[in-house]
Amino acid sequence: MRGAAPLALHAFDAAGDPLERLQGLPQGQYLRWYLADLGAKSVLVEPAYFDRDYLSEFAAFYCTSVAGYENVCQRAHYFDCEVDRGGLERAVAGDAAEQKRLRAAYLGFIVVRPIPATPIGRTVLAAYPDKTPDLPRVVEPFRTYRANVAGLELDVDGIAWQQQDAAVGACATIALWSMLHSSAFDDRHVVPTTADVTRTAHGPGLSAQRPFPSRGLNLGQLVATVRDSGFAPLVIPGDAGDRFSREHFNTSLTAFVRSGYPAVIAGTSFDSGPGGREIGGHAVCAVGFRQASARVPSAGSLDFEDAETEYVYLHDDNLGPTARFRVETDSDGSVLLRASPPAAIHALSLPDPTKDHAVLRPSALLAAAHEDVRLSPDTLHARAVELGSILIAATGKSLGLSVSSRITRLPRYVQRELPKVGLAQEVLGRTRLALWESVPPMSLHLGVVRFGVGDQPLVDILFDTTDSAPNLRAFCHVVYHPQIASLISHVVAEAGVDFGVPVAAF
Repeated sequence: MRGAAPLALHAFDAAGDPLERLQGLPQGQYLRWYLADLGAKSVLVEPAYFDRDYLSEFAAFYCTSVAGYENVCQRAHYFDCEVDRGGLERAVAGDAAEQKRLRAAYLGFIVVRPIPATPIGRTVLAAYPDKTPDLPRVVEPFRTYRANVAGLELDVDGIAWQQQDAAVGACATIALWSMLHSSAFDDRHVVPTTADVTRTAHGPGLSAQRPFPSRGLNLGQLVATVRDSGFAPLVIPGDAGDRFSREHFNTSLTAFVRSGYPAVIAGTSFDSGPGGREIGGHAVCAVGFRQASARVPSAGSLDFEDAETEYVYLHDDNLGPTARFRVETDSDGSVLLRASPPAAIHALSLPDPTKDHAVLRPSALLAAAHEDVRLSPDTLHARAVELGSILIAATGKSLGLSVSSRITRLPRYVQRELPKVGLAQEVLGRTRLALWESVPPMSLHLGVVRFGVGDQPLVDILFDTTDSAPNLRAFCHVVYHPQIASLISHVVAEAGVDFGVPVAAF
């Protein structure tokens, strides 16, 4: 039987910090850089930690290896303050002030597996401070993870990431596993382990290969795994063969992220240097994006709000979590994603972990939605174009509109999104009651198309997500400006276009 081991406290990036001995790995370099930028000062190490994901991997593969792998991991917790034994003892004893200090300083955790070549397991780290609130980082898929150390509860918001081990999970397995950690599913599902994902992907008729060691998954296996795990797979292929134009990629990906759904990006990776030698297929998980600056559309034009998105945030098992990638275009106009970290804000002498990192050319997007969501973002996109064009035409093309779309839960829309519009309290109350009292019963998940001018919203049109595309209908339209209310009334009367029940929010 393994003997007990004390918790250990160390300075960040010093002897005893698990990352200090992992700096030979690209992922280890990235995590050191990332935590240094977060201002990490201390690390608390649990020397004997049973991790659910690794135990599943151990049972599926490692326990039968003659190498004699252990089933116990380490878990390292990082803080942006000094932590000593006395402070830790006070916190676990119930000292409210010390608990508050440690919780405020908590940066997240890294599980270290007893696998020499691929040791970095389930990892959740806080995001960088958002220094441009006018152009916020959109990370709707983030959820709260709670770690418990000797009774001290520590929370961090993010999405789990880990290094692929090439035995139980390759890049697509890890991307799909991260995707299924979405905040959108907190109340509806149990996150499968990487071993569960690999087993499901190798079910009857899906693969002629043995599941372990894993040789990777194709898009068909990913789709089947999403479906067989109890979700609705939403797939968006490239609009130029196996490639994406910038507008199609940006509007599709941001619609998923705004909906709270991370998305697997499948594609082909290339060397980052001139000529870009093809490396092979790769898959990552998109967990966020940086909102583009609002542009006032010209008269007669319909502009998608997120079409000019410049940065997306990816979980890349070959690099690390929440890595910033720039959206670029190749000579033929197809999208390329290139690692592009912000300037370092730490004082350590660390190599840039993204230097020479491979470039990814996306070919397909995959998200997992709730089973009752039958509306594809592509369908919502097409409906937005149709209705926006009608409204613009009704003004003699004197009006230009910006548009965005997403899928969201009805309670989330009412509780979180309506207040962000900036409604006066009495208007907000009246609008919320009207949605309950004046509109026929709505589906739990809504398709939301928002028209505006620049960053000023004008109207939200709420769609049923439970029906087929030909029968797509609007429940209602929530109007924020009286002139737009009059315009829509005119269009309904003259053209018979269905915008649903009007709800005045002005």
